[in-house]
Amino acid sequence: MAAKLLKLSILTPEGTEVNELPAEEVIIPAENGMLGIRPGHAPLMSLLKAGMVTYVSGGKTSSFEIYRGLAEVLNDNVIILAGNAEIMQELAEETRLQASRKEKNAGLVNGDDLNLDEAAMNIERSIAVLNNLRKNAKHHGRKNS
Repeated sequence: MAAKLLKLSILTPEGTEVNELPAEEVIIPAENGMLGIRPGHAPLMSLLKAGMVTYVSGGKTSSFEIYRGLAEVLNDNVIILAGNAEIMQELAEETRLQASRKEKNAGLVNGDDLNLDEAAMNIERSIAVLNNLRKNAKHHGRKNS
């Protein structure tokens, strides 16, 4: 008899990252802590906080970073609605605000300019990490679908 599996789907505003991927286990960042889900899990709905969704498929462990969301578990289907677009919009807005502040303070000699430069670099680094995670998640979704 074949082992029972979950079907994992991860949906974001940008599109479907993972679609009904067979998984032995899914671990989600629920609001009240990490939650492990295996076949036969009781039905539930949970708010998700920022963190990593980890899943085991074909004996291989993979992860997908999310920024808030909602998870539903029903009849061995795990559906995650993740709001990843929000963080990209927030980072873009913060970058725009930092650039505006820097432009306003361009003639001033004080420590704020250095902090703004450092913040801008951190934001750019964060955006690069998020884009890399998105590419990796899409690659894993296509490969394992």
